[in-house]
Amino acid sequence: MDRFTALLDQLIRDGRSLEDGLAQLRAEGAAPEKAITAIHLAHCVSLAEAKQLFASSQAWAQEAAAGAALHEEMIAHLKLESSQ
Repeated sequence: MDRFTALLDQLIRDGRSLEDGLAQLRAEGAAPEKAITAIHLAHCVSLAEAKQLFASSQAWAQEAAAGAALHEEMIAHLKLESSQ
């Protein structure tokens, strides 16, 4: 178990909310993919659900918005390339 998963697991066992745990992961320097993996493993949810929980977190709102914008930009670019 990596340190971010262990941290989130401990915070959840201590009665902290998932949002508090995600804010702590961010404060500890976790990258978005590490936070999603920690949610998946410590909260016992699928990766898809972990990604949704991450995306709805206030602590990670900027990163989630940036990821969504990048995704949309990539889709638009692929559509443009396929129409040429």
